Amino acid sequence: MRPVIITVCAAALLLLPMASAQESGLPWEAFVHPEAMAAGSFDALPGSTAAVLVGTALDTLYAMGAEDIVFCGLMRIEAPLGGWLADGLFDLERGGARYGTFRVGVSDSGSVFALMARGSEEDGGTVWLPAPGPDCVVPEGEAAPEGLLTYEFLLEREEFEDLDERFEGADQAAAGGARTSP
Repeated sequence: MRPVIITVCAAALLLLPMASAQESGLPWEAFVHPEAMAAGSFDALPGSTAAVLVGTALDTLYAMGAEDIVFCGLMRIEAPLGGWLADGLFDLERGGARYGTFRVGVSDSGSVFALMARGSEEDGGTVWLPAPGPDCVVPEGEAAPEGLLTYEFLLEREEFEDLDERFEGADQAAAGGARTSP
Protein backbone atom coordinates (compact mmCIF):
# COMPACT_ATOMS: atom_id res chain seq x y z
CA MET A 1 0.00 0.00 0.00
CA ARG A 2 2.82 2.38 0.85
CA PRO A 3 4.47 2.22 -2.65
CA VAL A 4 1.10 3.07 -4.23
CA ILE A 5 0.70 6.18 -2.04
CA ILE A 6 4.24 7.34 -2.84
CA THR A 7 3.67 6.77 -6.55
CA VAL A 8 0.37 8.69 -6.49
CA CYS A 9 1.93 11.58 -4.54
CA ALA A 10 4.92 11.74 -6.88
CA ALA A 11 2.63 11.74 -9.92
CA ALA A 12 0.53 14.53 -8.40
CA LEU A 13 3.64 16.65 -7.85
CA LEU A 14 4.70 16.16 -11.46
CA LEU A 15 1.30 17.29 -12.68
CA LEU A 16 1.27 20.52 -10.64
CA PRO A 17 1.59 23.43 -13.05
CA MET A 18 4.50 25.80 -12.63
CA ALA A 19 3.49 29.17 -11.22
CA SER A 20 3.14 31.77 -13.93
CA ALA A 21 5.12 34.99 -13.78
CA GLN A 22 1.89 36.80 -13.02
CA GLU A 23 0.93 34.45 -10.16
CA SER A 24 4.41 34.20 -8.67
CA GLY A 25 4.48 37.86 -7.74
CA LEU A 26 7.61 38.70 -9.71
CA PRO A 27 8.33 42.43 -9.44
CA TRP A 28 7.15 43.63 -12.84
CA GLU A 29 9.34 46.73 -12.52
CA ALA A 30 12.43 44.52 -12.81
CA PHE A 31 11.50 43.74 -16.42
CA VAL A 32 10.94 47.33 -17.58
CA HIS A 33 13.78 49.41 -18.98
CA PRO A 34 14.50 52.45 -16.75
CA GLU A 35 14.00 54.84 -19.68
CA ALA A 36 10.56 53.34 -20.32
CA MET A 37 9.71 53.87 -16.65
CA ALA A 38 10.98 57.45 -16.81
CA ALA A 39 8.78 58.11 -19.83
CA GLY A 40 5.83 57.22 -17.60
CA SER A 41 4.20 54.67 -19.88
CA PHE A 42 4.46 51.82 -17.38
CA ASP A 43 4.76 53.90 -14.22
CA ALA A 44 1.46 55.67 -14.94
CA LEU A 45 -0.48 52.38 -14.82
CA PRO A 46 -2.09 51.20 -11.60
CA GLY A 47 0.14 48.53 -10.05
CA SER A 48 -2.35 45.72 -10.58
CA THR A 49 -2.82 46.60 -14.27
CA ALA A 50 0.93 46.72 -14.84
CA ALA A 51 1.41 43.43 -13.01
CA VAL A 52 -1.24 41.66 -15.11
CA LEU A 53 0.04 43.18 -18.35
CA VAL A 54 3.73 42.39 -17.76
CA GLY A 55 2.98 39.02 -16.13
CA THR A 56 0.79 37.87 -19.01
CA ALA A 57 3.34 38.99 -21.59
CA LEU A 58 6.19 37.31 -19.66
CA ASP A 59 4.27 34.02 -19.45
CA THR A 60 3.71 34.10 -23.22
CA LEU A 61 7.32 34.95 -24.06
CA TYR A 62 8.79 32.39 -21.64
CA ALA A 63 6.50 29.72 -23.11
CA MET A 64 8.11 30.46 -26.50
CA GLY A 65 11.58 29.94 -25.01
CA ALA A 66 12.53 33.63 -24.81
CA GLU A 67 15.24 34.90 -22.47
CA ASP A 68 16.58 38.29 -21.34
CA ILE A 69 13.19 39.99 -21.62
CA VAL A 70 13.07 43.77 -21.17
CA PHE A 71 9.98 45.91 -21.82
CA CYS A 72 10.72 49.22 -23.51
CA GLY A 73 7.42 50.69 -24.66
CA LEU A 74 3.71 50.59 -24.11
CA MET A 75 0.80 51.76 -26.23
CA ARG A 76 -2.89 51.82 -25.35
CA ILE A 77 -5.40 50.77 -28.02
CA GLU A 78 -9.19 50.96 -27.93
CA ALA A 79 -10.19 49.37 -31.24
CA PRO A 80 -10.82 46.74 -32.40
CA LEU A 81 -10.56 45.84 -28.69
CA GLY A 82 -9.33 47.53 -25.54
CA GLY A 83 -5.86 46.63 -24.41
CA TRP A 84 -2.17 47.33 -24.47
CA LEU A 85 0.66 46.73 -26.92
CA ALA A 86 3.88 46.07 -24.99
CA ASP A 87 7.13 46.33 -26.94
CA GLY A 88 10.51 45.15 -25.83
CA LEU A 89 13.74 43.34 -26.44
CA PHE A 90 14.49 39.70 -25.85
CA ASP A 91 16.55 36.80 -27.06
CA LEU A 92 14.78 34.03 -28.95
CA GLU A 93 16.25 31.51 -31.34
CA ARG A 94 13.84 29.64 -33.57
CA GLY A 95 14.18 27.92 -36.92
CA GLY A 96 17.66 29.22 -37.71
CA ALA A 97 16.74 32.81 -36.89
CA ARG A 98 17.49 35.00 -33.90
CA TYR A 99 14.71 37.35 -32.78
CA GLY A 100 15.46 40.41 -30.69
CA THR A 101 12.36 42.66 -30.77
CA PHE A 102 8.85 41.69 -29.69
CA ARG A 103 5.35 43.10 -29.35
CA VAL A 104 2.72 41.42 -27.20
CA GLY A 105 -0.89 42.60 -27.24
CA VAL A 106 -2.74 42.04 -23.95
CA SER A 107 -6.45 42.80 -23.72
CA ASP A 108 -8.10 44.53 -20.78
CA SER A 109 -9.32 41.08 -19.72
CA GLY A 110 -5.70 39.90 -19.42
CA SER A 111 -5.50 37.64 -22.46
CA VAL A 112 -2.96 37.80 -25.28
CA PHE A 113 -4.47 38.82 -28.61
CA ALA A 114 -1.32 39.48 -30.66
CA LEU A 115 2.29 38.38 -30.64
CA MET A 116 4.96 39.32 -33.14
CA ALA A 117 8.73 39.36 -33.23
CA ARG A 118 11.38 40.76 -35.54
CA GLY A 119 14.84 39.34 -35.97
CA SER A 120 17.51 38.31 -38.41
CA GLU A 121 18.64 35.19 -40.19
CA GLU A 122 22.25 34.05 -40.41
CA ASP A 123 22.61 35.77 -43.80
CA GLY A 124 21.56 39.08 -42.22
CA GLY A 125 18.07 39.19 -43.70
CA THR A 126 15.11 40.35 -41.64
CA VAL A 127 12.69 37.71 -40.45
CA TRP A 128 9.30 38.09 -38.76
CA LEU A 129 7.30 35.90 -36.46
CA PRO A 130 4.67 34.95 -37.44
CA ALA A 131 5.86 34.39 -40.98
CA PRO A 132 5.65 35.69 -43.64
CA GLY A 133 5.75 39.16 -42.04
CA PRO A 134 3.97 42.46 -42.57
CA ASP A 135 5.31 43.05 -46.09
CA CYS A 136 3.60 39.98 -47.52
CA VAL A 137 1.47 40.76 -50.55
CA VAL A 138 -1.30 38.23 -51.03
CA PRO A 139 -1.99 37.53 -54.69
CA GLU A 140 -5.52 38.29 -55.80
CA GLY A 141 -7.85 35.37 -55.24
CA GLU A 142 -5.63 33.65 -52.67
CA ALA A 143 -6.24 33.35 -48.95
CA ALA A 144 -4.02 35.37 -46.64
CA PRO A 145 -1.61 33.38 -44.45
CA GLU A 146 -3.04 32.86 -40.98
CA GLY A 147 -0.43 34.94 -39.13
CA LEU A 148 -0.78 37.94 -41.41
CA LEU A 149 -3.71 39.38 -39.45
CA THR A 150 -1.43 39.80 -36.42
CA TYR A 151 0.28 42.69 -38.21
CA GLU A 152 -2.90 44.74 -37.92
CA PHE A 153 -1.33 45.60 -34.54
CA LEU A 154 2.02 46.75 -35.99
CA LEU A 155 1.19 50.38 -35.26
CA GLU A 156 4.06 52.88 -35.34
CA ARG A 157 6.17 50.37 -37.25
CA GLU A 158 9.27 52.56 -37.55
CA GLU A 159 9.49 52.98 -33.78
CA PHE A 160 9.04 49.25 -33.32
CA GLU A 161 11.78 48.43 -35.83
CA ASP A 162 14.19 50.92 -34.21
CA LEU A 163 13.58 49.67 -30.68
CA ASP A 164 16.87 47.80 -30.43
CA GLU A 165 18.81 50.91 -31.48
CA ARG A 166 16.98 53.20 -29.06
CA PHE A 167 17.43 50.82 -26.13
CA GLU A 168 20.89 49.37 -26.78
CA GLY A 169 22.15 47.36 -23.82
CA ALA A 170 18.63 47.04 -22.46
CA ASP A 171 19.29 43.57 -21.09
CA GLN A 172 21.97 44.96 -18.78
CA ALA A 173 20.14 48.19 -17.98
CA ALA A 174 16.81 46.84 -16.72
CA ALA A 175 15.98 47.95 -13.22
CA GLY A 176 16.84 45.09 -10.94
CA GLY A 177 18.11 43.02 -13.87
CA ALA A 178 15.75 41.11 -16.10
CA ARG A 179 15.70 37.39 -15.50
CA THR A 180 16.17 34.69 -18.07
CA SER A 181 13.33 32.61 -16.65
CA PRO A 182 10.62 32.99 -14.00
